[in-house]
Amino acid sequence: MCARIKYRRDFVEQYLMVFFFVASVVLEGSVWASRPEGIVNSAALILKTMRYFSYFLAVLIIIKKPFYYKKLLSAIIFAITIITISMLASTSKTMLLYMLIFVAALNMESERLIKCTFIAQASLLLLIVGCSMLGIVQDYIWIESGSRLRHFLGFSWTTIGPVLYFYLLLQYIFLRKGKINIIEYAIFMMIDIFFFKMTNTRTCFYVSILFLTFFLVYSFTKSKGRLVKKIKYLCIITPFISAGISLWSAMSYDANNYLWRYWDIFFNGRLSLGRKGMVDYGITLFGQPVKWVGNGLQVLLNGYSAEYNYVDSAYLQILYQYGCLLLILILIVFSALVYISIKREKFYLTWILLIISVYCITEPRLVNLTYNPFILLCATEWTEYYKHCDIEQRIMGSIERDIQCDGKLYE
Repeated sequence: MCARIKYRRDFVEQYLMVFFFVASVVLEGSVWASRPEGIVNSAALILKTMRYFSYFLAVLIIIKKPFYYKKLLSAIIFAITIITISMLASTSKTMLLYMLIFVAALNMESERLIKCTFIAQASLLLLIVGCSMLGIVQDYIWIESGSRLRHFLGFSWTTIGPVLYFYLLLQYIFLRKGKINIIEYAIFMMIDIFFFKMTNTRTCFYVSILFLTFFLVYSFTKSKGRLVKKIKYLCIITPFISAGISLWSAMSYDANNYLWRYWDIFFNGRLSLGRKGMVDYGITLFGQPVKWVGNGLQVLLNGYSAEYNYVDSAYLQILYQYGCLLLILILIVFSALVYISIKREKFYLTWILLIISVYCITEPRLVNLTYNPFILLCATEWTEYYKHCDIEQRIMGSIERDIQCDGKLYE
């Protein structure tokens, strides 16, 4: 009984860690925590305290459970070494703090982890957008060339709400094991159209339509794993292919070429900015200090503090700021998660991971745990897989011992 209570308490600590982390960072992206530079914002300080409290919980969890599975020990020590060197080179501790959450998430159940992030994200998205629509917080508007009006919807930038909704949809589909009915499809499409009309976030809108339609068809498919099994190896290397496409576009982009200019316009200047990043920063082994300057509420209120240089591709961002070794490590982790999803026949998860891999060619949140919690599933899915293997080995060992005993009885 005592062991059972301790088991539950440990899991409560893990869920609190995840909830506080996600909630604090989502709220940090809202208007409440965004003020003109130089003005002390008490809300931002409270949220930062919440975030560091989640890191504190992560450290406690790791100390209380020195290690769960020795098979993963060498891999995690290697990852921490690469991340630490990259942190020193880039002067950014973000990845090391993410690693704390990752290690502390070992032994969690995947479904409960995603349910926790889903509740945190969905409730805060509803709260922030609702307050914006009701006039409780100001809804700032960004006006682009051609009278393109983009509402902030209570966030510090126009894309935060739609992208958060995009990942919420993926989490919902994961919790429903890839199933979606006509009514859910219609409701999700209407919400998607609302975000598109209000924020004019086109890429997110089109990708959402595609994957919602895909999973609607997938729900009525009988042999759900047939295609994945046929292209298994292609699925596993998809993160590497996506990163390769991003790197190739940054190295090959030519502003004097009509086709490159056409695709650059189609992707809202992302290709030229990727190329600019390659020229300005190049490729390093362990990374370098990079200060990303993008659009947002601070720019709307104060103007640009420096030249715009924000690179939207997650793969290029990681490459320029944290170096090629850390990028390769992240790609291996993501590919390993694709592999284990196929191994455990969670084909709906396989498709979700493939969608994220391709989407992050033009989207920066591949390893941003606030938006994309699926990277944490590499910790939970691997530990669940090892649990399953250990149980199978114990069962097989027990059967073998029984057979040996039975044989001795009849000798």
